[in-house]
Amino acid sequence: MRKVILYIAQSLDGYIARADGNLDWLPQQISEKMNKFYSEFSQQVDTILMGRKTYDQIVTVLSPNQWPYPNKTSYVWTSTKKDSLNNSVYFIDTDLVTFVKELKQQEGENIWVLGGGSLITELIKNNLIDEYSITIVPVILGEGISLFPYDNKNTIFLEMKECFEENGMIQTCYTVEL
Repeated sequence: MRKVILYIAQSLDGYIARADGNLDWLPQQISEKMNKFYSEFSQQVDTILMGRKTYDQIVTVLSPNQWPYPNKTSYVWTSTKKDSLNNSVYFIDTDLVTFVKELKQQEGENIWVLGGGSLITELIKNNLIDEYSITIVPVILGEGISLFPYDNKNTIFLEMKECFEENGMIQTCYTVEL
C-alpha cells in the first residue's frame, strides 16, 4: 500500500508559515546533504496533496513561471472548483478523507503532503499520515500557521526512522507505530 508522507519544514516554534502564508523565513541556500535527502524522497513519490493557499504560494511566489512538479500528479484542495490546469494539477472539492483513503489503495508510489494547515490537520485527525518527515529550521516566528494545531485530540505514537543535523537545521523522519 502507498504511504502518505508529510514532508515539510517548520520553525523551531512549530509554524509552517507566517500568519499570512509567507515563507520568507525559509533558508535560500540548502546544503548538499539536505538536497540529496530531498532528491531521494522526491523519487519515491508520484502524487502530491496540497491546499489552495499552498498552491497559490507556489505559483505566485516560489515558482511563478514554471510548475515545479511536472512529473507528479498534484491534487489541490479548494472550496472553489476549478478546471485542471494540465494533466498533472487537479483541483478537488470532494471529501478529503475518503479521497486519500481511496488514493492509498491505488497502484503507485508514495503520496507527499506538501502543505496546507487545514489539509494537514484533517489528515492527522483521521490518522492518514504514515510518515512525518520534518525539517526544523532554526528560527522562532512567534506566530503563524501551526503544523500541529492544538485541537488535535489524537495521540499518535511515532518511531524514529532517521535524524540528522546540517547547517543548523534538523531533519527528522518518523513512521507511525502500528
